Amino acid sequence: MSKPKVFLSREMLPECLERLQSESELEYNPDDRSLTEEEIIAGVKGKDALNVMAADPVGPAIMDGNPELKIIANFGVGYDAALYRV
Repeated sequence: MSKPKVFLSREMLPECLERLQSESELEYNPDDRSLTEEEIIAGVKGKDALNVMAADPVGPAIMDGNPELKIIANFGVGYDAALYRV
């Protein structure tokens, strides 16, 4: 079974990165800045999962940019940072 392909919008704590690197095909933004919607769309191409920070823009364009995307997770607290497709 192949590992899931994951895109992180920003680097995380070393412990989180180590675990994700061991359990997935990981790609992430190494810069300490929020990505634009266009950058997230480009990064999520071909990925199974997207993990964003609360300040990152997540909306229909990102979801439509990769219809194979299985999950969008928010690294933080709360639930109102993303628009949901019904």
